Amino acid sequence: MKKFLLTTLAIFAFSTVALKAQTTISGVITDTEIGEPLIGANVIIQGTNTGASTDYDGKFSITSNEPLPWNLSISYAGYASKIIAVTTASTNLKYDLKQTAFIVDEVVISASRRREKVQEAPASVTVLSAKKLVGSPQIDAARNLVNVPGVTVQQQSGSRMNFEMRAAASTFSTRVFPIKDYRSLVAPGNNTFQSDKSGLSNIDLERIEVVRGAGSALYGPGVTSGVIHFITKGAIDHPGTTLQVYGGELNTYGAALRHATKVSDKFGFKINLQYNRGDEFTLDGSEGTTAADGTFTRQIDKFQSTIIQPALTAEGVVDNRVPGRTLLELTPRADGNVMQDYYWNMGSDITLEFRPQDDLSIIVAGGLNQASSVFYNDLGEGLSQPQEVWGQARMQKGGLFAQFYTTHTNFGPEDRPIFLYQTGNRTPTAIKQYEGQLQYNFDIPDFLNSNFTVGSDYRLTKTDTEGLVHGRNENDDDYNVFGIYAQGKFELAKKLDLVLAGRFDKFNIPDETAVAPRIALVYKASPKHTFRASFNNASFSPSASEWNYDFPVNSPVPGFFDFWLAGSNDIHSFDNATSIEFLNHNITAAGISAATGIPIEALTPLAGALPQELPKELLGTGGLSNEFVHQFASGSLIAAMQANGLEDFIDDIQGVLANSPTGNNGTFLGINALEGGAPNNNLTNTVRGVIATSKTYEVGYKGIIGDKFSASLDLYAITERGGFDFTAIAPLIGLNGFSQDPFLAKTGELIGALVEAGLPQESATSLVSQAYAGTAALIPNFYGTGSVETNRVPQDDGILHVAAGYRVFDAPYTRYGADLGLQYFASEKLTFFGNYSWVNASEFEREQGDGSAPFTTFLNAPANKYRLGANYGEEKGIRANVSFQHDDAFTASAGQFSGEVQEKNLVDAGIGYVFNNGLAVDLSAQNLFDNEYRALVNMPAIGRRVIAKLTYNFGGNKK
Repeated sequence: MKKFLLTTLAIFAFSTVALKAQTTISGVITDTEIGEPLIGANVIIQGTNTGASTDYDGKFSITSNEPLPWNLSISYAGYASKIIAVTTASTNLKYDLKQTAFIVDEVVISASRRREKVQEAPASVTVLSAKKLVGSPQIDAARNLVNVPGVTVQQQSGSRMNFEMRAAASTFSTRVFPIKDYRSLVAPGNNTFQSDKSGLSNIDLERIEVVRGAGSALYGPGVTSGVIHFITKGAIDHPGTTLQVYGGELNTYGAALRHATKVSDKFGFKINLQYNRGDEFTLDGSEGTTAADGTFTRQIDKFQSTIIQPALTAEGVVDNRVPGRTLLELTPRADGNVMQDYYWNMGSDITLEFRPQDDLSIIVAGGLNQASSVFYNDLGEGLSQPQEVWGQARMQKGGLFAQFYTTHTNFGPEDRPIFLYQTGNRTPTAIKQYEGQLQYNFDIPDFLNSNFTVGSDYRLTKTDTEGLVHGRNENDDDYNVFGIYAQGKFELAKKLDLVLAGRFDKFNIPDETAVAPRIALVYKASPKHTFRASFNNASFSPSASEWNYDFPVNSPVPGFFDFWLAGSNDIHSFDNATSIEFLNHNITAAGISAATGIPIEALTPLAGALPQELPKELLGTGGLSNEFVHQFASGSLIAAMQANGLEDFIDDIQGVLANSPTGNNGTFLGINALEGGAPNNNLTNTVRGVIATSKTYEVGYKGIIGDKFSASLDLYAITERGGFDFTAIAPLIGLNGFSQDPFLAKTGELIGALVEAGLPQESATSLVSQAYAGTAALIPNFYGTGSVETNRVPQDDGILHVAAGYRVFDAPYTRYGADLGLQYFASEKLTFFGNYSWVNASEFEREQGDGSAPFTTFLNAPANKYRLGANYGEEKGIRANVSFQHDDAFTASAGQFSGEVQEKNLVDAGIGYVFNNGLAVDLSAQNLFDNEYRALVNMPAIGRRVIAKLTYNFGGNKK
């Protein structure tokens, strides 16, 4: 018993000593320069195998029986390692690492809606850090994306641009989801990004995260090609004042101010102000369209100089029969162009940042943005003058994230109207956007070391167009969607992660639901080499506008002839249409009179006698019968003889007149007038808009070779179903190939009969040539502009409406592509880059799914493009950059901007100097060699813009 007690006491004493010797050290590892936590940094007690890796907040904890002091070895790919001596136990240590290798293993938040290493993200990601953005030759913050693999930046004018990824097909709307500090920069159900009213400021950007590929599973519907997250500098972490002014070519000038105050470690605030102005790149008169007969019409000659507030019919749609109320009279320049030839925009915002606890942050922000600039889209050219007020509140407590924001945008009140130049009609669009989101992220270490993200959001857009854009749909045009989503990341093996995600959405446009799943495998072969394989099924719906449009988008002859756009909330049907309707013959008579000099008094009776409708079966098969034309020409001749006292000769020509020319003459042919005049002789009904899907299969690699070379390669296949294309639904119809030969022959017979009856040769020739042959020549012109009206255009109002709308393609199609990105870090100061993007085709045959013939659709993007460049710089001293951009030629289908787009070869460059006192001077050039190009046909030629910039940092963060 005594021996047992002694043994027990010895074990107890030993255990007590051992427990007392056990030590716990914990802390956080961050980046020296930007203060960001480093995920996956290794912390090891030197001489042992005991250690830990930092979590998603950069935190680590080590417990060991090793006696103090410890030498902690801290390492992270791309950073200099550190050896730290620890002499006492602590639970609040803070260490930082400095980047010494040339490739940063960045931390991103946009790929999975949580913090993770970019090398391990389940998507293809590019990060433009503050170092890459400083000294950029770009004025507009959105144009910094021009050299990012897979991104297409389409500069349409001096201030307006749109971007897409992976050759998605759009020109003004976008399937990319641009956000600024988690706040959407496009309205739900609108999908339109307007860069000059975004409020983005270059001097406030901390970084830009670009996530390529579908993102609907986490970000919601419409995110089919990628996410672009503009992340700004926090007030607490980046205090100080920065002022930037610039000026240069095209009367360009602007200024930006950022002031941030760190009141304490728990509170800070910042203010941003900016103003920009410059001359536009303008149409030069060479743009336009060529009719079948060879007649060329300049684009600028299609514009109206009087801007009006249109009247409405009892049904609540634009009434083109009634003169509108004049709002503006535009003054043509010397070439006749009335388009605004300058732009301006301004932005202001204030942000309050609270950090009452280490794991709690609260952000409250708001701002005002305004702009005035021309725009180009499928509907034609216009002037947009929006004013936007926004507010945002977001909170993060550990893994809990919540936010609410609202944006109220008025695209053109009466005193600053938005309008389309080709109609002269004001087209107001006031949008109120509301969005709320709740998300929670948590770990379950005991279950495959898993991490979960769950959340829900609600989005609402309320639109007011005063009936001038949404017409009969004005009172039922709200757009809302409610969604819930979840994602789990599971460690199947030490180097293999599985990511599963899914989202459920309930739409009201259309009244349907959609499920967007996501699955990805991430194989971390080593800390520097990662392979991915993924599947994403993204959903997208028609926008609120595409669903509800109901107004004229073009008025070639105001009050008599227009193109009427009706949205995809119902089908366009030709089933009940029986006739080709033609432009009012009195208007045609006036045009013929002006062109030929024939007195209008002689043409008006003829116009009144001709029918303005002909059987629709003539489209593509026949024209005017010679007998039809002969009937009116004969009547004109007899009336002329009676008016000239030659009644006695009428009986002498009755035999000739009775023998009418026979046969069908000419053919009524249709064209798609909104897509470059492509043939269109089919009266094909449309199908109603649906929730579309975009399935993306992708494999990818991201790697670091040595410490100086990085490479990324993505191969993808995208199968899309249910997409749509803006186009003319009804053909614009004209009479082609009409021959005068039968009537010239009959003219000779008539002259001969009159001469034989005793009328002098000269009198007979003059009479018959003008009254009979002249009439026969004029009649075809009365049938030069017609269409078959669908059920969606205003009926029986005396106006010829050519129906425009959206073809919905329910049958799937697949495209393949690749994005390659390379970087070589020659030294700490000099970096070279190159990237290449490819897609297998830029046009496809697509079907509506209703058995009708297929339609050709276009990606509106080049099949091949590449970028090459270099950046040189240091914190103080000289910095410089140069880049070369090449885009292949391609064919676009974009309304009046359809056609062959020429290849593009551009050079951007910049050089600057950073002084020790916080002053930086930069000279930058976009399109340095003035190699003019057009984003699309009939858009202005974009040339060079050279800008000089001065940037000064007043204390605080001078980086």
